[in-house]
Amino acid sequence: MKTLSWNIQWAKGMDGRVQPERIAQEIERINPDIVALQEVCRNYPTNTGESPADQPEWFARRFSRAGYQVVFGAAVDTVDDAGEPMQFGNLILTRYPVQRILKHVLPHPADPDNPGSARSALELMLSTPNGPLRFTTTHLSYHSVRQRTAQIDYLRHRHAEASLWFHFPPCKPDTSHTPLRTTPESLRAILCGDFNTDPGDVALQILAKAFDLGEFKDLVEANKNPTKVVPAFLDAWEVAHPGQPHAPTLSVHDPQRSPICFDYFYVSEDLVPAIESFEVFKDTMASDHQPCLVTFRGGGQPRCLPAGSAPRLAFELHENGTDAVRAPTDQGRVADEPGFGQIVLGEASGLSNAEHRPSSKTGSSHV
Repeated sequence: MKTLSWNIQWAKGMDGRVQPERIAQEIERINPDIVALQEVCRNYPTNTGESPADQPEWFARRFSRAGYQVVFGAAVDTVDDAGEPMQFGNLILTRYPVQRILKHVLPHPADPDNPGSARSALELMLSTPNGPLRFTTTHLSYHSVRQRTAQIDYLRHRHAEASLWFHFPPCKPDTSHTPLRTTPESLRAILCGDFNTDPGDVALQILAKAFDLGEFKDLVEANKNPTKVVPAFLDAWEVAHPGQPHAPTLSVHDPQRSPICFDYFYVSEDLVPAIESFEVFKDTMASDHQPCLVTFRGGGQPRCLPAGSAPRLAFELHENGTDAVRAPTDQGRVADEPGFGQIVLGEASGLSNAEHRPSSKTGSSHV
């Protein structure tokens, strides 16, 4: 399974030209299964100039022929003088079926010296050959340490929240075709994107810190292995390249600035054994950032969940695009094909309600 993250700076290359086709061609060359793009514009002519104004629509049309589903999540969402939408945010392309979409509005605490813009995270529950996978991409605040730290803390809490729903699903799952319909939850998670900070930032240490589950003590004490209720987030670069400094991902081709790493993949610890490689593609100049690719062992070809792979209730996506709830099975089973270190698929079928309530660059165009 190949997962790509890239801040495309609205497809503005180092030559100053806005050409989304260059981004598309690089993605096609890498040929990932999941693509996370940051800084995607809709109707911001100051940014996009004469290129297509609706970039989410452009990417959707461009990649639908290659079998990708496209989901866009705006962080900045306003209107122009004519009432037309003006949006700026994150976009995910995926070859795996999408089971659920969550669009998180990240904290934006007051910081008068560094107001910045609104930030968001786009989370998809994907049906992979090895069970549900929670895939999230984000673009964090640049100037404000206060905002960026609050945003990382939110994402950490969201991971804990999803993990708790996995272990402690609704007592009575909702099988109706209504907004309250119960959908699968998963411990396995990938968080990637432009974090707008260097590897030494204390906020990244917060992200990887063990979660205090005191608030949920009654639930945790009933769990057989409470230390693993919330699997830790680990830096995929440090797993793939132990002891080596992070490869720069920003300003690699900018003679006016020093190259630095701002782009990351964090994965839940149960995915760590499956990490095969972490690559930063240094040659492209289609953006001010470089694309980052993490490849996981196994996974096979994108397809729907195998029948009988999940206990309790499971949400299936059929080839005709319809969905159905299957009857529960007693035990999970290991997939026929190896993947993600032979994870038991039945262990990835915790359930959460579809209704989501969250827990509580100077001198450049970079945001």
